Amino acid sequence: MSLADYISPQRTVLLTSNTKAAALHELLRHLSSDAAVMNETDLLQRLFRREEKITSYMGSGIAIPHVVVENLDSTFIVVGLSRHGIQWDPDKKDLVHLIILMVGGPEEHLQVLSEIASQLKDGDLYRRLLNASTEQDLYKRIVEPYSEDMPPRLYRGQNITEVTFQKGLELAEQLEGALVVLHADAFESAEQVQRIIHTQEVLVVTNKLDLYNACSRIGLRSAISPLKGIHGTSHIQFVLLFLLSQEVIAHNDIIVNISGPSSSGYLDSIHITSLQDTFRFPHLFTQKEGAPQLSHHILTRILQIAGELSTEGREGKAVGTLFVFGDYTKVEKYIRQMIANPFAGLDETDRNILDPNLEETIKEFAKIDGAFIIRDDGTLISAGTYLAGIPNTEELTPGLGARHTSAQGISAVTDAIAIAISESTRKISVYYKGKRLVVM
Repeated sequence: MSLADYISPQRTVLLTSNTKAAALHELLRHLSSDAAVMNETDLLQRLFRREEKITSYMGSGIAIPHVVVENLDSTFIVVGLSRHGIQWDPDKKDLVHLIILMVGGPEEHLQVLSEIASQLKDGDLYRRLLNASTEQDLYKRIVEPYSEDMPPRLYRGQNITEVTFQKGLELAEQLEGALVVLHADAFESAEQVQRIIHTQEVLVVTNKLDLYNACSRIGLRSAISPLKGIHGTSHIQFVLLFLLSQEVIAHNDIIVNISGPSSSGYLDSIHITSLQDTFRFPHLFTQKEGAPQLSHHILTRILQIAGELSTEGREGKAVGTLFVFGDYTKVEKYIRQMIANPFAGLDETDRNILDPNLEETIKEFAKIDGAFIIRDDGTLISAGTYLAGIPNTEELTPGLGARHTSAQGISAVTDAIAIAISESTRKISVYYKGKRLVVM
């Protein structure tokens, strides 16, 4: 799903308003005519009530106000661009320039919201929209893929991309049966990708939805990854974990990963991964008999946030924290609250981890000692939570700190997944059934 799937030329607006209230009024006028079930006054009141509890400001000049309407079975979105900027929150000096107003039914609301917020993390997309000259231009910049060919990067007259790709193919041939995965976020257009791979049997993976759609249209074997904000080897491992969960790749595959810096226009890295060695319990992610039926989308979102925390920290400082996801009926028997639960006063609809408006809140609470407890449907039950259910000492892996001991312990006595971030090493460990599945 893409932002382009939910808008029309009539729902891209160059805003004349200079306050939050006026901007919401202006945007709602472009939505209310789409469905008779929408009442503009009621929607506005509900938007304001939600803003009082949780701001929809996402940072980096973007706000995504949204509301659920029970009897709607579709999602409606209007995009507003403010050239001069709007002060969204009275306690913040940051100005909002791009507003994505979203009204949808309960069935797909959170998933659409999460996907669109993920797409807007692409700073290049935001900058392109910010430079739109007219409403028609704004719409065109949303729905049409951006393509800019860059001159090839050379070293002593050799094209680095071509050399890197060919060496990757040679390695795959030597490792009989190895699968070549091209991490294509380095490029902007399907034509660039096709020129590189020609007719080779390659899996193209990207987090750029426009690029994924364009590659699929011209017949390239392609997969979309929702993971952003993570770079290097960690990014490759996260992508492979996601592809494994979607059964795009198999647990006995050997992968030759070829990649380059995002939006750089060139490839410069080769990384070989044996999935059996890296992900020792792939049955969890391929949903074989006996594995918990967890939502891949929610698990991916947790991994996204964990990846960003491990890479960026908080306010320039490393952060260690723990996420416990799934099997809440058992997990709740082993927890007690260390502090007042910061999520206690929010409606369940306002504290789902798929809601991008909560991202900054989660990252802020990550500085608190204790764990995030997340129910199977993605609802954030608590933060700053103490885990009391650990196995006997002889069952634990020696040398673990308190956070990883808790992660291993809670995963041993329940069917939950525990995802721990080490403050000292910034590495992410995933635990299930008392075992550490992978370190990233």
